Amino acid sequence: MQRLSQIEVRTEHATRRIELYQGDLTQIPQDMDVDLLVVSAFPDDYLTTSTSVVGALSRAGLSVAELAANKQLDLRSSRSCWLSRPVPSGFGFDQLLCFEPLLNGPPEEVVDDVFDFLNLLLLDSHRDAIVAMPVVASGDMGRPSAEMLTAIVEASMQWLRVGLPLGALKIVELDDDRARRLQIVFDALGRASPESVPAMPGRRARPPAPSRWSRGDVQGALDQDGSLIGGIMNRGPSPPSPVPPTVRPPSVPPMPPEDPWAWDCFISYSHEDNEAVDTFINALRSRSPNLRIFRDSQSLRTGSAWIEKLAEAIDECHRFVAVYSPRYFDSRWCQKELQSAIVRDMAAEDELLYPILIVPVPDMHSMYQTFNHRDCTVVDHDKLEFAADELVALLSG
Repeated sequence: MQRLSQIEVRTEHATRRIELYQGDLTQIPQDMDVDLLVVSAFPDDYLTTSTSVVGALSRAGLSVAELAANKQLDLRSSRSCWLSRPVPSGFGFDQLLCFEPLLNGPPEEVVDDVFDFLNLLLLDSHRDAIVAMPVVASGDMGRPSAEMLTAIVEASMQWLRVGLPLGALKIVELDDDRARRLQIVFDALGRASPESVPAMPGRRARPPAPSRWSRGDVQGALDQDGSLIGGIMNRGPSPPSPVPPTVRPPSVPPMPPEDPWAWDCFISYSHEDNEAVDTFINALRSRSPNLRIFRDSQSLRTGSAWIEKLAEAIDECHRFVAVYSPRYFDSRWCQKELQSAIVRDMAAEDELLYPILIVPVPDMHSMYQTFNHRDCTVVDHDKLEFAADELVALLSG
């Protein structure tokens, strides 16, 4: 393995690395100490072709099809990924994570699911893991390697800035010529990456607004054969895309200078639970009419920079109210919000999470059970009123 370049992502608590290598993922040296290997595949299709990492692993003696038959965790419906059980020793990694993007959308648009899945794993039991991956979906799926590299780097930088506890991400390209071409794109993405912003005491750093190439710029840098086209090195970062009016949060009264919070509470809920949430918010407002409530909206969950918008809103709230129900845990968007809040809660000095259970959740993940929730099951309005009393008291304290 030869390291060609790296990007450092500075957060409040650590400096994380995204590295580009030229090498063979079936021959990972012991000193790389990789915990998870990411591969990509068509849905339920693990053919051992000559152009895929799945095929290369098979020739090295590891069958992805056999691993798929006995998965440890399968979240393909919500996060396009599944996790294998531990693999036999001698392969240079402990477990395999398979990304099957076509279940949920084009690979370049849903590669974020890999880091969403990793966030769940790392928060639970794999903190600071080392992850290696090829430029996924650029082999048999035929996606342009420069476009996929751009999508991978952008998604990983966003997740790292909002607290993904990943030790390092190692992106590996087997072909030497292609690796050298991808290095130019990788280095340009690193130069265009904004610096992290120091956080206020007790708060996680707010992710900066993106300042990067557009994917059109990167695609324009390579022709169909991957050859370089002149002029790429003189390009500056493109300005951030304007946020459409539909994704802006509602206006709020001016915040007093001494108040570090833009929002008193962020309400995270499944939109199928609107009735209970309406009852709870009405109870809050009846007790404190000027309470600044960020009510998550479907319009916010759109666009390529959604994770930064959500992270900014969560960073600027005093309390994060998670309205637990089976529908809440079935929603990939609710899970993204909750995991981002958990990352901040773990790093902050003050308590952030205020979960409310409105419908029993069978087999709730053990990580979520560690946060004490208020039992408002059967959508009990009296219990919701009591929870509103308690939350207003906490916000005023």
